[in-house]
Amino acid sequence: ITVDARSQIQIKVPIEVIASGDTALRLQLRTPKGKFYYSDGAMIQREWLRVVPAAPSGLQWVRYWDLAASVKQSADYTASVRVAFADDVLYIADGIRMRAVWPDVRRVMIQTMRDEAHDTTQVVEEAMHGLAVVQELQRLPELAHIAIMGYRVREDKAQRALPWAARAEQGIVRVVQGEWVRQFIDEAVSFPHGDHDDMVDAVSGGVAMLGAGSVLYDFM
Repeated sequence: ITVDARSQIQIKVPIEVIASGDTALRLQLRTPKGKFYYSDGAMIQREWLRVVPAAPSGLQWVRYWDLAASVKQSADYTASVRVAFADDVLYIADGIRMRAVWPDVRRVMIQTMRDEAHDTTQVVEEAMHGLAVVQELQRLPELAHIAIMGYRVREDKAQRALPWAARAEQGIVRVVQGEWVRQFIDEAVSFPHGDHDDMVDAVSGGVAMLGAGSVLYDFM
């Protein structure tokens, strides 16, 4: 019997599940309230996230924007990362994490999109005010040459993270070095019970969009 410290719900966990090294099996546990429970307390282990100096050249990237609803100190951050595949390896790069008013966030988004116009599809989560943001950015003349898409989230955070968490456990995820990396890894290894999970959500969204394959690039 294992006790979920957050909800104080007792959960019977078969010993073969606890002993298993299979992420897909170990992470499919749920509490009676429908929330995921993790037998080892975390979905992603620090040693799974290998940091590399650079990604291979010539990749087609997806940048995913997870926008904050508020600038209060207790609120989530606006977060964004770029993701791409190369030889079945997932690369995560160029993280952004900020708590700022919308004009400042908008300025960063526009500059980032212009800087990455040659190789990156930009995706904005449509939760909260995200759909309005997509429509606003799509109307800007200076971004007319950039693919900007909206994405509506349907699964919970843990379900969305499962595909790349499983890849991380298999040793086929690389994090490209930068000032943002330590913060990202700290957030990832505390997921889903950490105070913030904004960059984790951004990776999950980017990976989901990569799964759309050629659909993303037919119009680029």
